[in-house]
Amino acid sequence: MLALAGFLRWVFVVPPLARQYMAGDTTTRAAVDAAWLAQHQLGGALLGEHLGQTLAIAWSTTISVIILRRRLLPAAVGMLGLVASAIYLLNQGDILTTAIPGVPAWESAGFLGSTLWWSMDRHPRLRAPAPASTQPTPQNRLCPAASRCRAAGLPVQP
Repeated sequence: MLALAGFLRWVFVVPPLARQYMAGDTTTRAAVDAAWLAQHQLGGALLGEHLGQTLAIAWSTTISVIILRRRLLPAAVGMLGLVASAIYLLNQGDILTTAIPGVPAWESAGFLGSTLWWSMDRHPRLRAPAPASTQPTPQNRLCPAASRCRAAGLPVQP
């Protein structure tokens, strides 16, 4: 939701600023420059990127911990999720440098963290096995022909 708010500035804030800049004199252009920087830092860097990504990191960390505690998926998925979240957290330095010069930043961290998290879902060994109840067997398959089903001892379709 925060990322959406950051993106919507391109629809509602940037076009009027661009029109004012193009139609304005030197003083107006200087004022629009300042307004652009303020809205970009607030809407883009703070809301869209920093807070939006921080919440995404909190979500992926929570999901990873749930995976590890409840053993819903192989433990490697939860561990790799925690690693990806930590790497993605390192990307916050790249965002913070727009407001605080000198903050250490690792430019590839966001790409690496999100790619690692995404690729875990694509790896066949890291996928959860299908629940036994969804695999068709005589015990869990409903039979549409009542007389033959009862004779075979299968559940009858209502």
